[in-house]
Amino acid sequence: MNFTSILIHFVGAALSCAQLAYWSIRLMTPPPAAAPVPARAVPVRDPDPVLVARAFGQIDRIAAATLSNIQVAGVFSAGLDSAAVFVVDDQPARAVLLGQEVTPGATLVEVNPQSVTLQTGPTRRELRVPNPPLASFSGAGPGQGAGFARRGNVLSAPSMAPTAGPRQAPARSLTPGRPEPPPGRGTGVGAPTGQ
Repeated sequence: MNFTSILIHFVGAALSCAQLAYWSIRLMTPPPAAAPVPARAVPVRDPDPVLVARAFGQIDRIAAATLSNIQVAGVFSAGLDSAAVFVVDDQPARAVLLGQEVTPGATLVEVNPQSVTLQTGPTRRELRVPNPPLASFSGAGPGQGAGFARRGNVLSAPSMAPTAGPRQAPARSLTPGRPEPPPGRGTGVGAPTGQ
């Protein structure tokens, strides 16, 4: 056997092995699946400024104060002793003195009969005092006929006229069944007589 015949047998065996491998792969693999439906494109939104500030380390207590819901329930305007009643995020109302924090970062800096001013960092925010309801039991208007007087958002109570003298409670008898005489008309020992 010469070299050329061995080479021809070797090349033939290699070709038959290659053909066998090709057809085995082709017959054994499952058919290709349909292409998947492309996913919907996510809409591009503006970034949340609080998250961006937090990512760059620029967030502090001010952001918490601006996100809360602050409502004025009433005011007491008296100069340096002023106060206001606030409802924060549907929590029970609480009174805050001038200079105190309403929420973390928001400080009460000014109180007027019609409004209050809160300072959050460098910004100031004015909140109006709600108007009182205009109803009364007498039907004549708010506080009419009952002695109340309204000046702006301040309602003053009626004053009582002073009486001629202090009232004394009637004396009670210490002995059951025996009434005590009225004051000034005693009939016992040492009691003044009516002469």
